[in-house]
Amino acid sequence: MITVWSCTKENQVAQQVQNEGLLPTDLNVNALIKNFKQKVAHYRKNPSLKSGESLPADSALWYMEATINYSHGFPNELYEEFHTDTLTITIEKNSDGDVDLVELTQKYDQMKSDVALVYNASTYTEKGLTLVDLTEVSETDNELILYVKSTTGKINPDTTTKNNFIGNCELTAIRKCFKC
Repeated sequence: MITVWSCTKENQVAQQVQNEGLLPTDLNVNALIKNFKQKVAHYRKNPSLKSGESLPADSALWYMEATINYSHGFPNELYEEFHTDTLTITIEKNSDGDVDLVELTQKYDQMKSDVALVYNASTYTEKGLTLVDLTEVSETDNELILYVKSTTGKINPDTTTKNNFIGNCELTAIRKCFKC
């Protein structure tokens, strides 16, 4: 628990923040990603559902990149070497120029599956997903084309750090199967 004091001439106010040291911005980003993950899970279970919910193209890119790195990335491990692979994903846009969440769910799952295939094909015995970087290649009225760069790192077991931020999955399960 962190206690923050705000001093004014009139009074002194103590604000308790129970966020394990996270800044308000970090908490907001965390909430955005978790909310997106819930929506993806909902649309994954109900693929024929047409809610009409959509996002601007730049937000779709941000959510895809932030969510896969939040859920599966281990950038703080100590790696000996790296292997990078690239993929391209094309996302259709609706008549308003936005990306429907049903389409975004399918493309997120496709990206996650493609990254997992590349990751699992890596010859490293001990490894971690270091980073997935998405870049917009082009955008038209009808589609958004993304370049996906996936980096896998070779872990030196003698210098492995303990990652305390692994969500609901065990570290080895995340590294091996991408099922979280």
